[in-house]
Amino acid sequence: MNQGGVFGLGPGLRLKNIPHDHHDRHEQHTKSDVYKELAPVDPQPQNQELSNDLPQEPEKVPQSERPDLSKLFSISRRPMDAFLKGKYKRKPCDKHPERPVPAFLPPDMAELFRTKKYAELYRRLESVSLAPFEFEQLLIMSNNYTFIYKMAQRFRDIFDYAGLSTAFLERLLLVLYMNFDYKEFERIFSIYLSRVDDPDPDAFRLALRVYLRTENVSVATQIFNQTVMSCRKLSADILDSYLKDLQQTTSNPSLCYMAYRLWHSRGHNIHFRTRVLIYKIMMRHGTREQEKWVIQHMEDTKSHKVWFVDELDEIETSREARQYISTLYLEWVERLEPEECECFRLECIDMFMRVGEVSLARKVLEDAATDAEFKVLLRRVLWWIQRDGQPEVYAELLLKIARETGLEFQEDFVYNLWKTYVAAYPMIRTPITRRLVQEIQSSDNFSLQRLAHVITLDEKTGKHRLLRRSIVGDRAEPVLPRMKAIDSRMRSGIWPHKGILVTALKTSRSIEEVEQLVDFMRSNPKIADLDEPSLKMLVFLKRKTLNPKFHLGTFKFLSSIVEEHRDFLSVSDYTNMLLDAVKFHNHEFGMVVMDRMAEVSPRSNTELLRAVYAIIKFYLEQGRLDLAIDILEQVKKDKTFYPTEIFMRNTKSICELYAHNLDVQDSHEIRENLVIYLEHTIKVLQNQYDQISAQHMQKLDEYLEKMGRWRELV
Repeated sequence: MNQGGVFGLGPGLRLKNIPHDHHDRHEQHTKSDVYKELAPVDPQPQNQELSNDLPQEPEKVPQSERPDLSKLFSISRRPMDAFLKGKYKRKPCDKHPERPVPAFLPPDMAELFRTKKYAELYRRLESVSLAPFEFEQLLIMSNNYTFIYKMAQRFRDIFDYAGLSTAFLERLLLVLYMNFDYKEFERIFSIYLSRVDDPDPDAFRLALRVYLRTENVSVATQIFNQTVMSCRKLSADILDSYLKDLQQTTSNPSLCYMAYRLWHSRGHNIHFRTRVLIYKIMMRHGTREQEKWVIQHMEDTKSHKVWFVDELDEIETSREARQYISTLYLEWVERLEPEECECFRLECIDMFMRVGEVSLARKVLEDAATDAEFKVLLRRVLWWIQRDGQPEVYAELLLKIARETGLEFQEDFVYNLWKTYVAAYPMIRTPITRRLVQEIQSSDNFSLQRLAHVITLDEKTGKHRLLRRSIVGDRAEPVLPRMKAIDSRMRSGIWPHKGILVTALKTSRSIEEVEQLVDFMRSNPKIADLDEPSLKMLVFLKRKTLNPKFHLGTFKFLSSIVEEHRDFLSVSDYTNMLLDAVKFHNHEFGMVVMDRMAEVSPRSNTELLRAVYAIIKFYLEQGRLDLAIDILEQVKKDKTFYPTEIFMRNTKSICELYAHNLDVQDSHEIRENLVIYLEHTIKVLQNQYDQISAQHMQKLDEYLEKMGRWRELV
């Protein structure tokens, strides 16, 4: 017995012995509401010097009673640091000629223009009167979108842009797009269309993208169809860009199918990568008729090389991936043309990252034949790192490649670093965003200014809602989607993705709407598969909750899910089941879930925190305060455990509720000591939160400083 008591303060505490069933390794108690509980014992003499010590650790729970949660406490991430090993080599690249300096600028301003000190140049030009031709030349020759946008805003009421050259209008359209000024973009594009017979491919591509991003799908479709029908020759880049944006915005394979067929029927050129794109969309999301057409189309156009998509989709294990790169990968590289090979390598990177073979993805990146291809592949790698929530690797890789290959700085590197940081560490989203905005606003360089609007809006919303509403207007989807809203958007051509349907299910308040959503998913299995375990459980529990006549037993159903889908269940799935076991007081099923959960690793810190909370809540519901405290002791000792304010508040709340509901002998003393222990525990966890947050912010400061020096080299 610890002479200072379990908590080291006040009377010594011990565990009151209660009889329990020997068949349960966690000692399930034979009566529904009996438990082992902390109770006071006679005070023992204490050293006065220890009376003000912090609470001591509770007595150890026997190892046989503790599940091994070591795997659960280890977040599963792809080993992205493979990209940071070794050295990258420079690739052959075409040198870009330096931009000319406007001849009308005096020498001092010309030097500012040449050295790209646009902030100072903008201030100096405030006192200069420009002729229309000079204004045009200045904006066409500049490559800084913020500078051009500010100049265009300043002279908007001075010059009639409708009377300026088409080259200027094309440049202005790009700048308006890059600064998210879509309303002005539409006005200038209307002027531009009235001036030209055949629009510039880049201007036309941007216009289609703007209409899609503002969810004017019918307008985008109409303009695309009219232009394809009326123009004799169009750039293949237009179709490629349009299909990507159309699928991303609408998730509607039929619109993509019709656009591609119309373009093909008019005899316009088509990139190989666009053939791969339409093949993937139709095979993964299209109807049987669309699948048959696209297969026959590839046969008729002798585009058999797209079949590598099927090969890559069939690879599911690391062993298969390693075998592929040493055999078929090499064969395809030799057979494909340079443009085709770039597309193939992109798909290979996706496959290798999907199965977790990061080192093989790195090899594919290094196999790039040119600097241009290397940059395309690098963007795909960075997207995977961002998706995996590893901002440190994202920054380190960019800085490493910049040092070793001379990679040029681009504005969206900082923007995507911010997105990766706030996705990985949502608990410190506000200080991260504040730091980024401060970096942008304090810099005397215009290169990042256009991003401040987006980042500032996102800081207030967390989910781009204000930004989206500022772009889309009243058509922006509701925060909580309903079937009626989904139907309305589908009539405009915008189909829901799986995330929207899941949110609609979770927030549904009527069994009729649940059944409507289920019918939709059953009719569209390529959008959401009702046989997927997590979706299966969600539908069941909504039916059980909203339909009083639904008689299938909860735990009979959940037990079948555990047995049938064991290899496919995530920590989140098990956490939901454990919380259901708590809700319905099913100890036996909860223990099964605990055993299975211990075999799986979470994919994020959020998933880990929710699981730990559910385990503590489960133990408390069973009256096993000793095991709940044991979990708290584990997280206190784990210096990598990153609690959030919500986790600490909710954990403290359920423990206090447990103490409040105690109805045993000496419960008052137990309550007091538990409160003391909780206060100490929360202080320890708060300290961990503060320390880890400070470390992340320090690393962010380091990366921003290094990227600032990199930016100055541009």
